[in-house]
Amino acid sequence: MNEALAQRISDDLLRPVVTTTWKFWLLVAVLGSIVAIGLGTWFYQMYMGFGLTGINMPVYWAFYITNFVFWIGISHAGTLISAILRLVNAGWRRPVTRCAEVITVFALMIGALFPIIHLGRPWLFRRLGRSGRTSARRSCGTSSRSTPISPAASCSCCFR
Repeated sequence: MNEALAQRISDDLLRPVVTTTWKFWLLVAVLGSIVAIGLGTWFYQMYMGFGLTGINMPVYWAFYITNFVFWIGISHAGTLISAILRLVNAGWRRPVTRCAEVITVFALMIGALFPIIHLGRPWLFRRLGRSGRTSARRSCGTSSRSTPISPAASCSCCFR
């Protein structure tokens, strides 16, 4: 391959990385403002308390726990889809299996954030494992941290 052709291919491949348009910066600004609003509301909630999300004395299954259960359920669904397609040995299964496994991994990453956020003082989550208490809240936290391991283990170990 001559040098001019190699330079042309290199320029064509790197053009989207090196040059940007105003549309890109508009998208960065919109998405950055969404992230800033989300962080601002989370800090506001840390300041005002969890009553803002519906967690009060008679109601313990509020927004964060429901979201945690949803994302872990999505990860289990991705594992189930992958397992069924591998068991029946469908010829067209490879792209669908990859998508299902990617859904499992990303849903687990998102779901793993919610027990930390739901603690009430998320900056103290590292103390949770050292605590000697066996109250219901602590044992629920332990089971919620170990729940995401099951789909990841079955997806990566049993079907390879």
